[in-house]
Amino acid sequence: RQYFATHPEADVYHIWPDDLPDGGWCTCEQCSAYTPSEQALIATNAVAEALAAHNPEAQVSFLAYHDTEQPPHRVEPQPNVCLLWAPRMRCYAHAADDVTCPVNMPYYDHTFRAQVGHFANAAPPRVFEYYLDAVLFKSVLPPMPGVIQRDLRYYRDAGAHTVQALLTGDHPW
Repeated sequence: RQYFATHPEADVYHIWPDDLPDGGWCTCEQCSAYTPSEQALIATNAVAEALAAHNPEAQVSFLAYHDTEQPPHRVEPQPNVCLLWAPRMRCYAHAADDVTCPVNMPYYDHTFRAQVGHFANAAPPRVFEYYLDAVLFKSVLPPMPGVIQRDLRYYRDAGAHTVQALLTGDHPW
């Protein structure tokens, strides 16, 4: 609440779990009944409730990334929670909807559409892509304008409101 009061200018607040694939989630008797996605959404919802009391127009993102790519089934998002789809391990040699790609299809297509469906009564879904990630591409940006163009159409048609791209590294693309 204090952070929201100190930073009222934001329209979306990001609270992301630690970047620990296959780990970092609570294993106590009560929490172990919940998947990582459900545990993350429980925490996100708690923050979203506090935010709604302070600024009903602002949103909190739920990061669907690594352990939280699968949709939470037993926990519903608060209305001011937006899905932030971050498919870090997808294939960038193919578009997200390229049926010839065994990495992206059907897994990433199915999980993204399932997440969008689960968040249908919440804030509009967003996408966080890694097109400009120097860590992922070892500082050598591959030529992929065709992939990006197809991805943007795919995400729009699948219901995404916004597509953002992570830019890391010290090389000017």
